[in-house]
Amino acid sequence: MSPFPLRLALACSLIAVLPAGRAAAERPGTTVPCTTAQASFDNAQLRCEIVPAPTAQVLRLHVVFEGVHDDSRAVLAAALDGQPVACAEGSRDRFEGDAGGDALSCRFTVPTGTAARQLRVQLVWHHAQPVAFALQRD
Repeated sequence: MSPFPLRLALACSLIAVLPAGRAAAERPGTTVPCTTAQASFDNAQLRCEIVPAPTAQVLRLHVVFEGVHDDSRAVLAAALDGQPVACAEGSRDRFEGDAGGDALSCRFTVPTGTAARQLRVQLVWHHAQPVAFALQRD
């Protein structure tokens, strides 16, 4: 069994303590809790519940890999309530080889709403090993 699910669970369990009087959905830097829905040696699906907020929420998913070398590759695809998420400019939703670093990131906006939203993230990799991820409010 890969160490990814255990490391992923540890990374997800680190939730920031909120200052008094400020809602969790409004505080930049707050970690959104996620779970690993499925994981194997070359892919994983993450599930995150995003609580409703009175204003749009800007979130950033960051995934770190180790063991990246010249024939490594990784890609991330996200969907919010079943609809594909477009990562903002400056995001890095894929890499090939070791020239571009060892991490993926996707910055996106969740519209205002009154119900919790479901984020699903599919990660696929080759010749690399994801070791941590975080979904945080920007």
